[in-house]
Amino acid sequence: MTKTLILVRHAKSSHQEIDKTDFERVLSPRGEKDAESMSKKFAQKNIHPDRIFSSTATRAISTAKYFAKELGIKTEEIQKESQIYNSGISFIQNLLPALDNSLKTIMLFGHNPDFTYLYNYYSGVANSNMSTCSVACLDFETESWSELECKNANVRFFQRP
Repeated sequence: MTKTLILVRHAKSSHQEIDKTDFERVLSPRGEKDAESMSKKFAQKNIHPDRIFSSTATRAISTAKYFAKELGIKTEEIQKESQIYNSGISFIQNLLPALDNSLKTIMLFGHNPDFTYLYNYYSGVANSNMSTCSVACLDFETESWSELECKNANVRFFQRP
C-alpha cells in the first residue's frame, strides 16, 4: 500500500499593503497567476487528495482554494490548521502519524523554510528551496502514516511554476 504526501508552498504574496501583518498578506498578481497555473497542471495529474490541510495564513488559504476549485473540492472541506503557520515542522510531524490510515493521499499548504525542510527530510533529496507555489508529491511504501521516516519517500514529481 502507498501513502502519498503532497506539499504545496503558498503562491507569491504581496508586500504592498504595509498595514497588513505577515499572516494577513494576500497573493500578489504573480501569485494569483502561479496558483491558477499550478492548480490546473496538478489537476491534470489525476491525483485526488483524501484530505487537504492548510495554514490559516491568508496566502496559504488562497492558494489552497485555487487547487480545491480545480480538483472539484468544496473550499469548506479544506481543513484549516493554524499550527502549520505557528508551529510548522513539529506540528506536521505530529499530524502525519496521527492520521487515519484509511486516508491514502493528503495535501498540505504551508510555508518555508518548513516545507523545504520536510521535502528534504522525507525524500533525502537536497533541495535548497521550495520556491513559492512549488508542488512536491512524495510516495511512501507503507500502510501507516506513523511509519513515515527520514529519506524513505519516493519523489513522484516536483514542480515549480
